[in-house]
Amino acid sequence: MRERAQKKGLQILVYIAPNITTCIADNHRLEQILVNLLSNAVKFTETGLVTLNVEKTADTILFSVIDTGIGISEAQQTILFEAFQQLDSGLNRQYEGTGLGLALCRKLALLHGGEITVKSKLLSGSCFTLHLPIQPQDSSKTAQNSLP
Repeated sequence: MRERAQKKGLQILVYIAPNITTCIADNHRLEQILVNLLSNAVKFTETGLVTLNVEKTADTILFSVIDTGIGISEAQQTILFEAFQQLDSGLNRQYEGTGLGLALCRKLALLHGGEITVKSKLLSGSCFTLHLPIQPQDSSKTAQNSLP
């Protein structure tokens, strides 16, 4: 993502809290989620920066992708994680996409026993946070709900 960000004149900052030593998750799927969130942040940010913060609470690891981009209205946040939904506004119609990325990210987070939340304000940027439990989910439950 750094190369894409640099082409747009954006800076990417990464902060990983020192108390994080391990994250038990499907490495490929975690990377898929983070790449999607970071890619969206770079895509929808014209000036400023994109930040990835990784922090730990008592029972959760939080991966937050924060940008200074176009933001999302409260009304549009309600459909953000639905498959094939792209937000329809004059600001972001210029950006291409299928509307599947965030829906897939949410499904992958749920399969890990986690979730994705969003805080955003139109024209003021967004913060997408992936919440993953520190204790891994029962693998038999995960296998039953896995993606095809």
